[in-house]
Parts: sequence; structure tokens; C-alpha cells
Amino acid sequence: MQVHKLVIHQLEKEAKVKGIKEYNSSEALMALNPGIDRMYELIHESFENDKTRHCKFKLEEVSNSVLLNTNHYLEDDDFFLKYTKASLDNLASRIENVLFASGGYYLFADYTVNQKRFMSIILVRNKEGFVIAFNDRKKNFDFNDTKNINTDKLAMGYRLNVNLYLNRETDPDRNYMALLTNQGDDLSDYFLEWVNASEAVNGKIQTGILINAIKQLGSDDPDEGEADFQGRVYDLIMSYRKGNKGSINIDNISEVIYGQKRRIRDYIELSLERDIDPDIRPDGSILKKLIQIKAQVKGINVTFDVSKLGNEVDYDGGVLIIRNENLVNQIKSQREFNG
Repeated sequence: MQVHKLVIHQLEKEAKVKGIKEYNSSEALMALNPGIDRMYELIHESFENDKTRHCKFKLEEVSNSVLLNTNHYLEDDDFFLKYTKASLDNLASRIENVLFASGGYYLFADYTVNQKRFMSIILVRNKEGFVIAFNDRKKNFDFNDTKNINTDKLAMGYRLNVNLYLNRETDPDRNYMALLTNQGDDLSDYFLEWVNASEAVNGKIQTGILINAIKQLGSDDPDEGEADFQGRVYDLIMSYRKGNKGSINIDNISEVIYGQKRRIRDYIELSLERDIDPDIRPDGSILKKLIQIKAQVKGINVTFDVSKLGNEVDYDGGVLIIRNENLVNQIKSQREFNG
């Protein structure tokens, strides 16, 4: 982990009151030290493990300040401070009339972890474990403590995977933006509009990604058949979903199936080269693909349980074989019925 650039600005307003209460803007980049690197390691882990959603820029919003200034900075390495100031000026104009916005300290960073480059903006408040003070003499902010940072209570955050963003045309399926709210709150509309975030990836797509990963990973038990494994996982997900108001946590599911919290998400990212949120609301019809196979052509629809494949249902080359006398009798009966 290495932080390359960091700028802090303060933008405060009172909730339920219009107008900006306090606006302190840094005049220079922060001095970096190993404590800041450690702090950003924790912040990065929050994006990996907590209430995160993946999406993209709305690229059609060509006048968006964060998008425009991000592009300027990626073309001009000396533009970082201007990027942060221009972006925050735009935010100030957005929130001054938003009654329930309160603001705080906005940390803009450019950093590298595991040879991957990221840009992030996080909103924090002093009461949430970040002890930040404005230094009038230096016209900059000081961290009074980087050892006891509490990233469990980050207010909101945005993170851009720079490499994925720059390669978006050759890899259009990847989501290069991550949005964070550790406190489980919905992200504020003004924040989503400010960072120009697209709609979240819908539940059907994310469920499909999960099912694909589970099928490819398979069972760790060589004696467990494919149908038994997939049926067991289906029952697990449905039970977890029922007990959690329709949501599942991918890492918790992974730990139960494989004994490793990150195994499913790491496989999705590294092997499938896709993205999935840590918490999703799985789509029931897509989940059934774990236990059912459906196929259709014009005039023919076939649906059967995975457990029937290789027994009552099989295929040989271009021939589908169904061995079930009851089905045969039903078809005969309908053909012979004269009305």
C-alpha cells in the first residue's frame, strides 16, 4: 500500500438548515507518512469488505465536475489539487440547499495497493474516529491521530479503479466504481449525483454471476455429486435469504460452503473478471438455475431438476433423451384425446 497524493477539505453544514456553515480548503497536498499508508490500507479494506455497491460513471453526463476533473487529472499529474478543489466547489453548490446533508471532512486520495491504482473520496467526521484539525498557518489539515482510526463508521465513500476505468472500452463488463456506506444507510442522492454514479447492478445480474462462480468452483468434497452440491447450496442461500429480509452476504455464504470468506468473491474477481457486491438481494428465478435446467426452442419447452440429469434425462450428441414412462403416457393420452 502506498498513498501517492492526499488532500483534505472541510465542508460543513447543519442538518435541516440551508447554507454552508464552514468551508476550509487545503492549499497544498498533505505530507505523507507510513501512518497515512496504514490508514488507507484500512480504508481500502472497508471498500472490499463492507456495505459496498459496484457501478460505473454515467458517461453521458459530460458536464459532471467529478468526471471532468478526474479525466483532467489522469491526463495531467499536476492537476490533483485543482481536481479536488473544483470537485468540492461543485459539491458545496449541491448541498447548501439539501436540508438533511451535514457534510464533514472530504479526503481525496490517489494510492496503489497490490499494483492496482485507485482514486478515492471519503466523507468522515471527527466523531467517527478521524481526528482532523485545520492548521491556519499552513492552510492545510493535520491528522492528530492515525493509529486509532475507526473505519467502521465511514459516512460515505467513492473509489475508482483507475486501470479498469482506463480500459473500460476493451473490458465493458467490469464495474470500475465502488460506493461505500459502512453504516448501512442509503447513499444520499446528492452524493450519487456528485460522483456521477450509475444505477447499481441489478439483482438478476449479480445472482447470475454468483451462480456461475458456484457452479465452476464446485464442491470441495470429491464424493459429493454435482446435483447434491448445488441442491445443498440452493437450500443454504434460500434459508439465509429468508432470515435476512431477502439479502445475503457473499462472504458468509462462502465461509459456510468453503470455509473461506473471500473464496467466492476472489474467484469472481480474479478468474471470472467480474464484480459482485458483498451484500446482494438474489433473484429467486436465477437462483433456481442451481437446481433446475431450462431449455426452449419454438414449440418446445423443457424444465427438469439437475438431479435428473444422467438418470432420467440425458443427451447424446444432438439427441435429448428423457426416460420417464409417466411422461410418455401423458403425451400419448393427450395425442389420443378426441375431445
